Amino acid sequence: MRSAAARGDEVFQVRLGLWRMDVGPTPPSGLLIELSAGEHVERWPIDQAQSRALARISRRLLAGLGSGAMRAA
Repeated sequence: MRSAAARGDEVFQVRLGLWRMDVGPTPPSGLLIELSAGEHVERWPIDQAQSRALARISRRLLAGLGSGAMRAA
C-alpha cells in the first residue's frame, strides 16, 4: 500500500495498492483503495478495467483544476 498523503496532516487518509484473488497463482487483479478517518477504515477492491478507467478519468478531472483548488482540497 502506498500513501497518497501530501502533507501528513489530512483528516482523511488515502492509500492505494494492488490486490489479487486468493485462488491459485494469479497476477494482481486490480487496485485496492483504502480510505480512513481516525480508526475507521474502508477498503475498496477495484478490478483492472475499472482501475484503468479510474486513472484516465482522474487525469482528465485533475487537469481541469488549478493549483489553488488542489491545495484547498
